[in-house]
Amino acid sequence: MAAFNRIERWVEDRYGIPIRISDVPDPFTGDLDGAEIKVDHDVTPEDALFIVAHLFGHTVQW
Repeated sequence: MAAFNRIERWVEDRYGIPIRISDVPDPFTGDLDGAEIKVDHDVTPEDALFIVAHLFGHTVQW
């Protein structure tokens, strides 16, 4: 959980992209719209970390 908290704060503080823990419709575990990143509330901290890193990469590409 500490690693997730660090990457969440870094993305939000440095890049101004909010990360929201919320209900993401199945079968997805995360979502992005260019303005924010959403992570499903039912994933493990390890999966949440991967999802944030992965979706942040897509946000940068966007």
